[in-house]
Amino acid sequence: MRTCIASLLFVTAALMLPDSAGTPAAHADMMKDSPVTFPERGALPAKYPPDVRSEERESPEPDYSIFSTPNRSLEQIAAIQAEMPEGQFT
Repeated sequence: MRTCIASLLFVTAALMLPDSAGTPAAHADMMKDSPVTFPERGALPAKYPPDVRSEERESPEPDYSIFSTPNRSLEQIAAIQAEMPEGQFT
């Protein structure tokens, strides 16, 4: 915990230091720098909503049912994975 706090303080202090020209560091704007355009309110809409209905259902009491979440088809999973950027671990 102390290491995390110390690291956070170090990064915060480094961001506040002036650069070699003596000008203060610019503050980042995560919304402006994001490649995603966010809606004014709410969550981003799903690009690939689940396309297979769940077949699982349980009835713990009479007149009540619990449905599990919808699933994705193998074709949809392949399409999602094809769009993912390739990652590298070091």
